Amino acid sequence: AGSSWPSRPGAMPLSASGAPSALGAIISVGGVEFVRVDHPGRVAAYTQPGAKLMLMHDFPGHGGYFMVPDGNLLCGLIQWVVQSDGVVAPHYWMERSEHRGLGLGGLEGGVLVAPQ
Repeated sequence: AGSSWPSRPGAMPLSASGAPSALGAIISVGGVEFVRVDHPGRVAAYTQPGAKLMLMHDFPGHGGYFMVPDGNLLCGLIQWVVQSDGVVAPHYWMERSEHRGLGLGGLEGGVLVAPQ
């Protein structure tokens, strides 16, 4: 669930493009790699009312803003993007070694796939 980003005359534009990153994309923060995955459970947990998110920064080539749940990079990253309809939505980036260690069937178009 996102919130609408109203267009107001004279409103300042976003300082970072709000376009989403592709599923399966990889970024590095201080030597830690993250994979953009579809994980609604983590998004719900890390964006619920009262959740603590620390603003990090933007990444060249990736839109929106990135935040760190509980200030702990091992929790992954939340990327806030502006969809084409103007709704702001959170996307999840999983820490890459966690992703590998889960024993999941891998990434298919960036979506976590459980082994059969």
